[in-house]
Amino acid sequence: MEYLNLGTSDLKVSRIGFGCCPMGGYGWGTVEEKDLKRSVDQALDGGVNFFDTADIYGLGVSEERLGNFLQKKRQHAVIATKFGVRQDSNGKTFYDNSPEWLDKALDASLNRLNTDYIDLYQIHYWDDQISLEKIFEHLDRKCQEGKIRFYGVTNVDLSKLEIELPKKLASFSFEYSLANREKESIVNEIIEKNRLSFFSWGSLGQGILSGKYDSSTSFGPEDRRGRSIYKNFHGDKFQENMNMLKKMELLISKSNSKSVSQLAIRWILDNIKSSVALIGIKEPQEIVDLVSTTNWKLTSEDLEYLDTISK
Repeated sequence: MEYLNLGTSDLKVSRIGFGCCPMGGYGWGTVEEKDLKRSVDQALDGGVNFFDTADIYGLGVSEERLGNFLQKKRQHAVIATKFGVRQDSNGKTFYDNSPEWLDKALDASLNRLNTDYIDLYQIHYWDDQISLEKIFEHLDRKCQEGKIRFYGVTNVDLSKLEIELPKKLASFSFEYSLANREKESIVNEIIEKNRLSFFSWGSLGQGILSGKYDSSTSFGPEDRRGRSIYKNFHGDKFQENMNMLKKMELLISKSNSKSVSQLAIRWILDNIKSSVALIGIKEPQEIVDLVSTTNWKLTSEDLEYLDTISK
């Protein structure tokens, strides 16, 4: 397994991150709790120590399950969770970064995760009401209280922020993959200006880069990917992805024995040096495939080829 220190912190994390959104049991098709537990055990055995969840995943279910699965193995895991996305009584989603909600959300996450500290606490989405400076100041106080060790932001563009970033800010995150490179220039700019680590979510394009799906694929009502908002599986974008996958398979047949998903993840790790690729996990076999993504590199020719077919 490959590791890096998050930002300037002493948090040493695996460059493959266990994405815990499916662990919430909502929106990703059938998910078996026994498979999730075995996946966590398999991940730790394979050197994956970074687990990324959020309080909104399954409305707390993901955090509860992760806390139960880790139990006595807590010291071997680096836990990241998020706050700031809420649902009202009608099930409508809204953002809230207020100090009052941060306090409540953090204490609730600590309770569900069955831990007295969170390694990395992240702003899930910025509500654009509370200034980032004030949110950072409040997060610094939570660090001083010992409830969190470091913090990060997700889905927040720091490239144009005209303030000195705090020392406890260790990471930032955007959707990023061969199927979605829209934020690439922003990611590179933030890394160039600041010593922050980058997390790619949607690293396999919500699964389109796993090689498991084709034009005959359909999703039931229990799977969010059936909705048109998940563009990777619909319309022209789906056809573009299918064409790219065929070209990736040609590369595999010519030069190596890796899978499509391994190529897609390795591309992220090699293309952005200070990155962690987050992958949503549902079953143990996925961990076996992902662990095999580390400790090798794409050639410069392979990187150029993947760069060309994904633009």
